[in-house]
Amino acid sequence: MIGSFCLSEAESGSDAFALKTRAEKQKDFYVINGSKMWISNAEHAGVFLVMANVNPSAGYRGITCFIVDRETEGLEIGKKENKLGLRASSTCPVNFDNVKVPESNILGEIGHGYKYAIGMLNEGRIGIAAQMVGLAQGCFDLAVPYTRQRVQFGKRIFDFQGMQHQIAHVATD
Repeated sequence: MIGSFCLSEAESGSDAFALKTRAEKQKDFYVINGSKMWISNAEHAGVFLVMANVNPSAGYRGITCFIVDRETEGLEIGKKENKLGLRASSTCPVNFDNVKVPESNILGEIGHGYKYAIGMLNEGRIGIAAQMVGLAQGCFDLAVPYTRQRVQFGKRIFDFQGMQHQIAHVATD
């Protein structure tokens, strides 16, 4: 089963822990309301790890991680983003409208969601870094042959010293 990590929100920007999604305690369940943006794998996920604040007055210390099944009433997956790259996984908004989640679906401890999120983000950053290295290598692998084919002023642009400096700099980086 594919899972999806739901932290980012449109209004929290780079301050991920200023999230607005709330989880209000009822009898033996929580009711989640809010929206998440840019959620990877959302289109195909069967389960969502949702960061919601159970105690807004505690700030980030109220953030709790909930396990939410795709079929839960009130969970809506928005339109897939048309991305420039990284198209192997979907990226969609996910909305929560009075989503009832059993208390047993809390991942770990109440109020420790921010700790779990930091751990997940740190691991994810390794993957993103690897993707960017691959992307840069792909660009380089296509650019060098192009400089050997393209002719300007009667010479291949690869033969210009300034271009060779740029190629060497990119290869070094």
